[in-house]
Amino acid sequence: MVVFFSFSPLLLCSSTAVMGQHLVNLKCMYPKQSEADVFYSTRITWAVLPLFIPFCATLIWLALSRVKHIVRFHSKMKATVVALLFLMWPGLCSETFAMFSCRDVCEETLLRVDLDETCWEGRHAGFAYFLGVPMLIFYVIGLPTCALVGVWRVQKRAADRGAKIETLDGHLTFGLFYSAYDPKVWWWESTVAARKIGIAAIGVFGSAMGEMQVHITLCLIMMVIVWTAIVQPFGTQNILQFLELGTLLATWMTLWAGTVFNSYPRCENGEGGTVGWCD
Repeated sequence: MVVFFSFSPLLLCSSTAVMGQHLVNLKCMYPKQSEADVFYSTRITWAVLPLFIPFCATLIWLALSRVKHIVRFHSKMKATVVALLFLMWPGLCSETFAMFSCRDVCEETLLRVDLDETCWEGRHAGFAYFLGVPMLIFYVIGLPTCALVGVWRVQKRAADRGAKIETLDGHLTFGLFYSAYDPKVWWWESTVAARKIGIAAIGVFGSAMGEMQVHITLCLIMMVIVWTAIVQPFGTQNILQFLELGTLLATWMTLWAGTVFNSYPRCENGEGGTVGWCD
């Protein structure tokens, strides 16, 4: 539990980081460049960030180790790198999927962020195949897979040695992925990762679905709610279980409210009045 609560601020930071993508329009900083130019430059930045930021964190830890002795130095350094990657991973998913987000216009497939850019030809083909696909393999799929393997190894090592998992070095590094859950469902964070990938994919590619985008997301969240209620990944920690279900229900209700306002804009009934239950 100590590891869970020590890393719980990362959940808020992760959400803030993703929200920040929609609050900052880089096109305003480079008005002479096209939307596609800024888009591709941003993809390159996102491709480098998962390598650059952990590298800087490692240098900082090495510098600190020169100044004073740090207990469990390597474990703490690895934990920092894992936490930073965990922080930026949801944004990585959305930014990677955006590389493949195209739409059909007048029998042409065009890049959604810039309708002057043709998809799967010329520059876009190069970025999609040589940058987007590697990011999809190594970041979107690779990072959660490596985390799952790391957690599995820590769990197996604890079972083989018959020792408490809190005493192992790998616990400090990967503990944020399983500390809050019941030991029998240590793998639950992998389902959370799959959920995030699904939501990111729907958010990027679902705009072509129209109103079905919200309905598909509602269906996905409802399945997650039911599965969470059945599995009860937090075990006897009822407060965490209620918080998780409450958060999922709040998300579901927010999306449902969106469908209501699509059907009844400003709750108008079409006869000059408003719908009472909508108000």
